[in-house]
Amino acid sequence: MLLELSTIYELTLRRIRDEATEPEESGLQIIEIVLCATKYLYLDELQHTLATEEGDNKFHAEDYYKQKEILARTGGLLTIENDQIVIFIHHTVDEYLNQQKVYHEYFNDGHLRLTRKYLAYVSFTTFKKPRKRMDQLRLHQQYPFLRYAAHRLGYHVSKCITTKSITIREATTFLEKNVPLASLQVIASKILTIPSADRMDVFLRQSSTLHLAIL
Repeated sequence: MLLELSTIYELTLRRIRDEATEPEESGLQIIEIVLCATKYLYLDELQHTLATEEGDNKFHAEDYYKQKEILARTGGLLTIENDQIVIFIHHTVDEYLNQQKVYHEYFNDGHLRLTRKYLAYVSFTTFKKPRKRMDQLRLHQQYPFLRYAAHRLGYHVSKCITTKSITIREATTFLEKNVPLASLQVIASKILTIPSADRMDVFLRQSSTLHLAIL
């Protein structure tokens, strides 16, 4: 990477950090989410992540970041394409941010912060209620980040272990306590004992929204 680009990106990160009055309001938080995500995020997925904090039990619409605000806070490092996918303005931005020194300085606890957000998101009270199939479809439209958060929570926990943000024992306790993945096996064992024509209806009645998102 050209030295000039590295200098520009470093100055931009410093400016973003210095402009924030509170760490949680920093554009670095936005960049961190995009950087640590395992796929390209859609704008509404990013917005839901930003609006969720540890301890939340419901979605707070008043904390919703608008598109212009996201772009303004990230110093020109992000762009939003026509299909509403959020990406870095150039591949060299991603390369620079993933350099060990840069990542360690600005985003070293990124996966831990994301894990806490994702846990809060999948733990919303509304997801713990059994729902009909059509309700599930509407819920995924209303909560666009649910599927990613449910599927990828384990990945981000594993990254926390790699960076020694948490221990393996803490991670195991964390997942067993908060994410009822094991209960899927119990539901499945019950379903297999009934006629196949009735299995889907029984599954939907006995599953929470989180279970279906995981599947």
